[in-house]
Amino acid sequence: MGYYLNSMEPVENYRIASQSNYFVDKSLLLKELFPFFHQADRDICITRPRRFGKTMMAQMIASFFSKATDSSDIFDHLQIAGIPEYRDYRNRYQVIFMDFSKMPRNCKSYAQYIERIEKRLIKDLMKAYPDADIDPEGAVWEALSEVFNEYNGEKFVFVIDEWDCIFHKDFLKKNEQKEFIDFLAGLIKNQAYVAMTYMTGILPIAKYSSGSTINNFLEYTIATQSKFSEYFGFTDQEVDALYKKYLDREKEPLLTRENLREWYDGYHTLNGVKLYNYLRDFERESRRILERTLALDADAVAEALGYIHDSESPHKIYLDESELSSTVKLAYLAARGQYRIEQEDQAGKGYVDYIFYPRNGKDDGLILELKVDRTPEAAIKQIRDKNYALRFQGRMGEKPLTTGRILAVGISCQKGSKKHRCKIEVLQ
Repeated sequence: MGYYLNSMEPVENYRIASQSNYFVDKSLLLKELFPFFHQADRDICITRPRRFGKTMMAQMIASFFSKATDSSDIFDHLQIAGIPEYRDYRNRYQVIFMDFSKMPRNCKSYAQYIERIEKRLIKDLMKAYPDADIDPEGAVWEALSEVFNEYNGEKFVFVIDEWDCIFHKDFLKKNEQKEFIDFLAGLIKNQAYVAMTYMTGILPIAKYSSGSTINNFLEYTIATQSKFSEYFGFTDQEVDALYKKYLDREKEPLLTRENLREWYDGYHTLNGVKLYNYLRDFERESRRILERTLALDADAVAEALGYIHDSESPHKIYLDESELSSTVKLAYLAARGQYRIEQEDQAGKGYVDYIFYPRNGKDDGLILELKVDRTPEAAIKQIRDKNYALRFQGRMGEKPLTTGRILAVGISCQKGSKKHRCKIEVLQ
């Protein structure tokens, strides 16, 4: 067992996930992969946005096929165990699991990134196959070919997660994009040692690869293929079952079934099936964001917003103003139990981005103003200049909507640094 070769990490991660209270069995995806071991087109790539379970499925695939350990304790009670070929494939292969989103410490160059990958994989191979004449300074594909020839045609299953992560790094130069594509093609394309390749990414391969460089992949995207779609995200029926589990566990649930439809709307497959993205434990994090806001801890709020924005937003629209707004809505999900939240509500001399009306008139009221490529101070100034707090005094004939504090919350995101900032002030 090594860092990449028959790694225990995906096995353990999937084992933990399968024991979750909100686990959904998607193991029948494995049945769809069995035929690829016996055909010429044996390399597939699944491209989806973030939060549709690509990484969990990659971990499941590595756990199932890998000789790293006996994973019968994970899979014997899942749906795949009912397939006749189940035992013919489980734990039968040498699996190379590579998460390309993992970066070396303080990584500042493509050379540093790719050198770490090559050295770790060659180190794994030299340890596992001591009789092979592997050149530690040679190419990775040469080392794998040496193993194939010296060890009776030994083949490998490649499971590559987030293959295109490097393309979103600021340090990657144009010529290095081609170098990486060439590295990937040399590793996998037309290689006798490849039993099957399963690869995931965010955007289609064609965006990065021109011509025939890595045209060996059968690619399944949201837009072009319905195959495999049911294994990524949750169907309405699965969300219904998950919501029932949630109600059984929570004495005071904050989420309604309609909340889930709003926040995790996902997409429709070509067959018209609605799929939701993966439900995370946002409620607990959202509670914390609200608590930190009321405690005037602007730094903690900014950090949490940055994390959620990174996790939920596709790279191509990362800095879109509507995307920042959606991130804020998601971040303050738990606040809906305590507040009536209105967007673009008329207040004072204009329309406020978000205003939180407390359901209990003694709680604090919140005014949120969002800015892209400006400062949170500018947002606070707008709140003050346009007198948004006037809305809490109530319309004519109404009593004040709160006797608590009124907090101004300015939130910004910078395009260049992708850094989130927050400033919170008490207006009255």
